[in-house]
Parts: sequence; C-alpha cells; structure tokens
Amino acid sequence: MLDKDTKDKIISKFKTHEADTGSAEVQIAILTEEIKRLTLHLRDHKKDFSSRRGLIKKVSQRRKLLKFLQREDVKSFEALTQRLKIKIKISALPQTLPELIEEGMVEAPSHEPAAYSGWLGIMLKHKDQRIGVFVDVANMYYSARNLYGSRANFGNILEAAVSGRKLIRATAYVVRAETPDESKFFEALDKQGFEVKSKDLQVFAGGAKKGDWDVGITIDAVSIAPKLDVVVLVTGDGDFVPLVRFLQFLGQRVEVMAFGDTASQKLTEAADDFTDLAAERSQFLLPLPSGSSTVRTQRRSKGGERSQRVGRPSSASAR
Repeated sequence: MLDKDTKDKIISKFKTHEADTGSAEVQIAILTEEIKRLTLHLRDHKKDFSSRRGLIKKVSQRRKLLKFLQREDVKSFEALTQRLKIKIKISALPQTLPELIEEGMVEAPSHEPAAYSGWLGIMLKHKDQRIGVFVDVANMYYSARNLYGSRANFGNILEAAVSGRKLIRATAYVVRAETPDESKFFEALDKQGFEVKSKDLQVFAGGAKKGDWDVGITIDAVSIAPKLDVVVLVTGDGDFVPLVRFLQFLGQRVEVMAFGDTASQKLTEAADDFTDLAAERSQFLLPLPSGSSTVRTQRRSKGGERSQRVGRPSSASAR
C-alpha cells in the first residue's frame, strides 16, 4: 500500500480535473506505482506468496481499467500509457503478467507464439496459434434444446473454434445414460474430429442424478496448457471462471463459446474472447429430429448457477 503523501502526489500529477480523486487515469497510475513496488519487493522475497497474490490482483485490476479507458477515450489511453511507460507494442513473448515476467517473478513459456499484446497481456488471434478445444457437451446440448428447440451443430462449433489455426486437440466430454441412440451420437462426435471422453451418469438413492465433467475438463486443460497457445472452452458454466483465470496467468489466451442467454456473465467477462453461438443460429443450430420433444429446464442465471439437466442426446444431435 502507498502512503498518503505518495498517493496525493500521484493524484495531483494524473488528475483529469481539480476534484478528481478516482478517475480511471488516477487509478491506473496508483496501481502502476503499487505494481512497481511489489515487483521490487518480490525480487528479494520470492517466497512471499501473499504479496505475490496481491501483485497478481493489482495487475488484473489495472488490465481491466486499461481496457475501459481504451474503449472510452483512446487519446487519453495513449497519453497515459506513454507517461507511465506501459508497453503497448506487440511482443514476441507471452506476457499475461508483463511486470512479473520482466522481473523474473513468473517464468515465461519456452515457446514463442506469434502476436501477443504486451500491454494488456492478451494474445491476439493468429493462424500459427496452437489450439485446444474442450466441449461440455451436456451444457451445449441442453442449452440448444431447451432454449431454441434445436440441437447444437458440434461440427460447425469446432470449425469456428479453430478458425483456421492449428488444432492440437479437441475433446468432447459426454455422460453415458445407456440410451439406444447414445453410441451413434458418440460416433458422430468422433467422426467430426473430437476425442470423446465419457463417464456414467450417477443416480443416487433419493433419485437425484449427477453427471458433469467440471473437474475432468479442468485437469485436462491445465495438463495440456504448456503445449497450447489458446484454450477454447465450449460451455456457459460459471464454475470454469477459476480455470480461465489460471490459464491466463500461465500465459494462454482463453476463448469461450456458448449460448449467451444461458452463459454465466462472470465467465464471459473473464474470457479474452466470447462467441455467442445464439448470434449465428443458422450456423450453430440444427432442427431437432422428428418426434423429439423439448424439455424445459431451469434457466442458468447470469451468475453461473447450474441448471437442472433433463433428457438425453440423440445421435442426430452431433451433426
């Protein structure tokens, strides 16, 4: 924390008007000074994990304020970044937390993926990026079915996720419910290029059912992250927010694809890029097979609470 005199000097230097004590410019300037001091502290105290967490939090706060200022006032943004000497040029190295990497607090990945933005720590899209796609099939299936009376076009979703880049792995996570068309559905996903991982639906004594892949997806994404430049999560589940933030800390770009009406707002805000599949329904949705009925479930709130999953995917749903 800065003492009062130091804060007053910074406010006086960067204020945008006489009564200004909390504009974006002032907050960014204060955070920048705090980041510098914490970075110097951690040079000599590398095991001070409390200070390290504080530094990461402040870098994240400054990142959000820089995004806001650039969006609202480009001229002020450019002038401020020059005064504070915050990098805005494209760097050759991943810098999700630029100050930490520069000062040796966080080790930069050994690979050199192209097109990183050093000033905000956001890797830009580039054809040479290595992509990993992780699909929460149940989340997508029931969102499409219950919101739009349709089925998700997983083939087109994968194509859009890759977007001309280098696909390293695409994994679809499914839950077995022992239905007649289930194996055909899994085969369809396999033919579209997915590695299909499945687990049994758990049925408890009271009749409650559970079948999610939250932990499995998280472990797989973190395990393969060193071999990827971009992780694409195809889900609207807010439980993945900690995963998104951790992957960004490691230096990965994290993209989320989901139906905006049911996606967690916290998840979409945390991601470096969000694709609302509902905006292009003709591309990502297909009609249900004849004879299928739409089963309504509780809608997922913007905070990311889990909706009740009812019904079973048919083989046609993968197309």
